[in-house]
Amino acid sequence: KLGVDGALRLIDEGLLDVARLNHLLCHYSSHHFRSRIFDLLQMSGAYTEARSAAEAALKADAFLRSAPAVISRLGFTSLAIGNRSEAVEWCNRGRAQYPRDPRFWGCDLTLMGWAGKTRADVDEAWRLLAASEARDSANLLVSGAGTRRLLVAAVAARAGLSDSALAIARRVRDSLPAGAPSSAVDYGEAYVHALLGHEDQAITLLESYLRANPALRGQVRQSPWFATLRTTPRFQAITAP
Repeated sequence: KLGVDGALRLIDEGLLDVARLNHLLCHYSSHHFRSRIFDLLQMSGAYTEARSAAEAALKADAFLRSAPAVISRLGFTSLAIGNRSEAVEWCNRGRAQYPRDPRFWGCDLTLMGWAGKTRADVDEAWRLLAASEARDSANLLVSGAGTRRLLVAAVAARAGLSDSALAIARRVRDSLPAGAPSSAVDYGEAYVHALLGHEDQAITLLESYLRANPALRGQVRQSPWFATLRTTPRFQAITAP
């Protein structure tokens, strides 16, 4: 924050001419820019770099105000680079240190959604979903209701329950509020279709998602969810830099 305030002061004093600047380099230690830097790294699909930046920020200040958000991001990026055991550790740490933070109420479901593959896992995923939403008396999690159910659908897809997985996905789409963009569920539903081997359907959904979120091409391109699509010309075309 001091660096940002100092730069603004120089601008006010006429000592820094922004018209002559091509770009501004921000370090992840900046409280002002830290969250945005992590967002940009994840949006570009640079999951390893995002994880390293988050770890360094947390190590520099373990009690920073944004610690819950950083720990949550570390859980996600650990999953994205294939380190599930580390993601479990971040989930447990977040839940222990910030038990009232809704970001950690459903992290067990997220872990299950990325790896569960048996019929018993499907039952457990439904239980975790119900448990996380039962805590949400203030409806803090309402915006992610569809995403959470699509994680259950992903477990069902891996368990070979294709009809169940597709039925869940249909219910999620049918339950979208009037006027809500379909892109809100396109990403998660595309993952379900990718798991079921439905390449065309998955890519069509990703096309819709990227029309609404063009800045996320890198994230989609590098996401392990869509690794099986990377050699597909249509996928390559829609995720090209």
